[in-house]
Amino acid sequence: MLKTVLVTGGAVRIGREISRAFATAGYRVVIHCHASLEPARKLLRELEKVHPAGHLLVQADLLQPGASEHLLPILEAEGVRLNCLVNNASQYRRMPLVEATEADFDQDYGINFRIPFQL
Repeated sequence: MLKTVLVTGGAVRIGREISRAFATAGYRVVIHCHASLEPARKLLRELEKVHPAGHLLVQADLLQPGASEHLLPILEAEGVRLNCLVNNASQYRRMPLVEATEADFDQDYGINFRIPFQL
């Protein structure tokens, strides 16, 4: 039975390597991306060569209201049943702490705690 994993932020940096590792292990990988659409498309083609399992790509800004709540039902409607979830999506911001705003905190909290909890 084919197992399926959803990797949020699965197109670049650590997420790309996680996606590759799951494909190599024989999983169908659902790559989630927000802004990294072209790297995600490239990775999708690469994964099909590693293990042709019908890997998928979903693009969504998980911080938008309702995005995380609708992601899994959309996959289920397509016949995708997840066996594993890797919450890898994150903000990558380099700035002095003194410059951080309340909006920065809200985004970081959302992507690093609220979204994984909702998914």
